[in-house]
Amino acid sequence: MKKILLSKMFVGEYNENSIGHEVINFYLPDNCEDSFIYNPPYGKGQKVDDVILLGIPERFAYPVLAIALDVEKIEHNLCEEQANNLKYGGKTLKEIDFDQFTPTSTKKQKDTTLLVSHFTYKVKKGNLKKLPNNLLDGTVKQVMQQMYIIPATNNKFSKEMQENRIKELQSKNCKVIVLENENPQHSCAYCNCNEEYNSSLFEFINEAYKYENYDLKPIQLSKTLTNIDNNSFLNFIGKEFSEQAFTNMFYNVLTNGNTEYRRNFVKFLINHHNLENGTNYSLSSLQDFVIAKEKITTDTSRKGRLDLLIYNKEYIVIVENKINSNINGIYEENGITFSQLDKYKEYAEKLKINNNLQNADILVFVFMPNYSLIKQIVGVNSITYKELHKFFTQHPLLNFNEMFYKEFVNGLLLHSLTREEDINRRFINFLNK
Repeated sequence: MKKILLSKMFVGEYNENSIGHEVINFYLPDNCEDSFIYNPPYGKGQKVDDVILLGIPERFAYPVLAIALDVEKIEHNLCEEQANNLKYGGKTLKEIDFDQFTPTSTKKQKDTTLLVSHFTYKVKKGNLKKLPNNLLDGTVKQVMQQMYIIPATNNKFSKEMQENRIKELQSKNCKVIVLENENPQHSCAYCNCNEEYNSSLFEFINEAYKYENYDLKPIQLSKTLTNIDNNSFLNFIGKEFSEQAFTNMFYNVLTNGNTEYRRNFVKFLINHHNLENGTNYSLSSLQDFVIAKEKITTDTSRKGRLDLLIYNKEYIVIVENKINSNINGIYEENGITFSQLDKYKEYAEKLKINNNLQNADILVFVFMPNYSLIKQIVGVNSITYKELHKFFTQHPLLNFNEMFYKEFVNGLLLHSLTREEDINRRFINFLNK
């Protein structure tokens, strides 16, 4: 009977403000041929045979990133010795401040005990395997046939939901491994498997011995992860993570554009809404849009501050911009969940009455970085910064200060990174200091 560790990579709010410790999973130490795996705290560092590295779950399906076979558990008394000797990018693990916080945070942890005590498994050269047609160097994934692990059913994930999810993934040419009893809740989960128990998992592990090796390379500090300009003005004034700064930039770009520019932006939002909700909204009126920012919703039952308001007689568009924050003001009343977005909808209903906009449709959007962990809310459309970056790159604002616009687009690019890309960027930037 084999014991398997399912380790989820870069999950949890902790990763929003620090370099994820598991970033070492995909880099070879400078001075060692073997690689090492960081096991998140929930794992407790049990002795296992194999470790499967999983990505952030996508609707109860965990994408498989890689598998480490025949791992060797590092005994606790050797952890600190290993941490002192191994180097990544010229720095030992104790020199790397994995708990560093972004400029938006006020506190900073220095304790590396957590990292050392969970620096858990050694993977001998050749035992870290990549999936067929899968390239993952810590920043890029090119997948021909993604593999997913589907958890066992529970009170939140019914048998019907499981079967539908399996069919959906298989229709997209994805390979599916179904767990028979386990439903990973935290960053780590253990399960046993053999030919009778978790048989599909057992078959996958046996097959993995034939997969190509990763052959990790030491960190190349000269390697650029993206074409983000770290010398931008936003960095200079410490506003690259400022939610309000980006709200102001969205507002200024839209107000400095002409009627056609604003209509194109609203069309972009409407098309996204149609794709997400199966609706068929269109923009027929030639009327221009009114743009307002930081609108205080004083004439509602619950006071709030609406980031962006875009409206005409056809549509009232509410935009909540979120960087390093989550939907707030969430409460429950008579079994129904409400949030800050509901008071904005209430404000929009009042706006319809007060401004003769009775026929306007109300649409709500949340702008969110691609690394964000904001949970989906029914009836709310999430627009990622990657999608926003694509729009504003394809629709440059003419007759506008070229330098300002370049800084704006560069700022969007920073928040267009996935969780893995963002943590790798922080890691390399720190090692380059």
